Amino acid sequence: MRKILLLASAAFFAISSASAADFVPVLKEGFSRSVSTTPGGGYYAESLYFESDEHADNAGWTSNSVYEAERAVKFNAKTKTGWLATPELRLSAETATVKVLFRAQPWTNDTPDFYVEIEGNSAGRQIVDIDASTSITDRSCEPFEITFTDVPNGAKIKFYSEKRTSDKLHRFFLSDIVVLEEVEKAQAAGLYCSAYYHLFNDLMAGKPSEQRSIDIVAVGNTEPITIAQEENSNFIVSKAEGWNDLEGGRLVVDFVPRNAGNKLETLVIGYGDFDDNVLLAGHAKVYAPVVSEPSEIATDAFTAQWQPVAGMDELILTVYTKEEAPLVSSNLMFSKYIEGKSNNRALEIFNGTGAAVSLKGWKLRMESNLSGGIVANQYDLPDQMLENGKTFSICNAQFAELRDIADKTIGFSDGGYANITTFTGDDAIGLFNPDDQLVDLLGYESVDCNDLVNGVWGTDVTYYRRSDSYDPHPKFYVEEWVEHEKDYCVDFGKHSMDATGLVRKVVKKITVDGAATSALVDGLMPGVTYYYAVEGRSNGLLTPSSKEASATTSTTGVENVAAESGAPAAYYNLQGLRIARPDKGVVIRCQNGKASKIIL
Repeated sequence: MRKILLLASAAFFAISSASAADFVPVLKEGFSRSVSTTPGGGYYAESLYFESDEHADNAGWTSNSVYEAERAVKFNAKTKTGWLATPELRLSAETATVKVLFRAQPWTNDTPDFYVEIEGNSAGRQIVDIDASTSITDRSCEPFEITFTDVPNGAKIKFYSEKRTSDKLHRFFLSDIVVLEEVEKAQAAGLYCSAYYHLFNDLMAGKPSEQRSIDIVAVGNTEPITIAQEENSNFIVSKAEGWNDLEGGRLVVDFVPRNAGNKLETLVIGYGDFDDNVLLAGHAKVYAPVVSEPSEIATDAFTAQWQPVAGMDELILTVYTKEEAPLVSSNLMFSKYIEGKSNNRALEIFNGTGAAVSLKGWKLRMESNLSGGIVANQYDLPDQMLENGKTFSICNAQFAELRDIADKTIGFSDGGYANITTFTGDDAIGLFNPDDQLVDLLGYESVDCNDLVNGVWGTDVTYYRRSDSYDPHPKFYVEEWVEHEKDYCVDFGKHSMDATGLVRKVVKKITVDGAATSALVDGLMPGVTYYYAVEGRSNGLLTPSSKEASATTSTTGVENVAAESGAPAAYYNLQGLRIARPDKGVVIRCQNGKASKIIL
């Protein structure tokens, strides 16, 4: 089966350059209201049937065993074979030649027999080879094209497949259906877009995206094509070489997100009385900031520095000291994680707060397969007190070595694949307090995974929290954990925290613009070592904190100056260098063996 080649001119509609006829659209369907989930794999519940009134752009569709997908429809399930039929075609003649353009691709590894016919005329059906197609996940690919002759006015186009020997090999996706009627050139007027939806792959802000294209064909109008975007758009749309304002051509789209998160915008293509809406979608992530060495260190100030980071709305600089003190946790926290062979799964929670804590209202949830959001497989902790220094432990009931040790075993009957002990190595797990606030996090959630942070962080591994780690975090910092081999579970159910250690004491927090790369930190004490780290906030998302840098403020530099009794006063700047007496400013005055800071 050949695919259509879209030309950057109105010649696309014409049968030939010398033809007295053109093809113009009589039906366009992008399934823009179908938003279930991403096509190309995964599990689709059979309850998510395609309902034409809810998910189609045009009324009158009929279907059986067809499901809504992401700006597309999915055909068939493991035990069912479905079909989809267009609304009645409103043709300009009693019979006509029509072209049907569409996008289709199989479910991962499936090889369906896919047919298109005029409903009621199975003898004239056409088979379409879609086995190698990716034209739905990448709508820059060319759509498919088939032609029917002698199509009666009011006919319907039917799409379907027939089940093969294996009932797992016949699933596929369909979208961007356009039906074109052949009409006399004098009657021809229309607008056609080759794609009604583009989904860009996840992108790190500041990195170049893949380019997507939309071919536009317009015919029969003397007004120029208009292209309208949202203000401050996250997408750059440019006209490729050969573009013609009256006939169309190719548009090239780049995803240039201004900050993190899901972006969905509508690109409106106008042409006289016609217009088409093209949805542009993408998901953007941002890197965590990286600190640099400080500069301009003085007795009471320094300049904290970090590398530029794209996509930030604001940056939060935290300045702190470290002092030897008793270690006390601000809240409950995870202390062990085991992801081993088969169903060997276990978690441990520790109370190092210095007082007993009620577990009532506390809960665990996880992010399933990097799907976004720590919302899956909730487990409510029991209504009991957890004493200071003690743990509450959970394991899968099939973890033979721990099921008689853990405080709670959870089996298949406790929620099947939806229970908390079915996590795998890419499922971040959150500990939530009774106010439903995320207190501690095990693993990297999808928003923080990128080319620097691997989402498969916890496969076939055991993590024990370090004894000098005393506080929970809503982000995961692997340096606070000791890694062990798969199925290691020595002393499970027990955790100890060091009695004393270096405790962070926050001195100040400074919020600056997201484009900043430095901030002045003043009002400090001389001769003190300060530490700083930077977090970013982008579209409501708080990034992990950077690693820390340090700065030790200088002393006055006049401690060893021995001024003679009765001698004139000597003056020094805040860096300890001898200067002439200034008219104004802050200086150190040394006289009669004593030094004092004065303001002139």
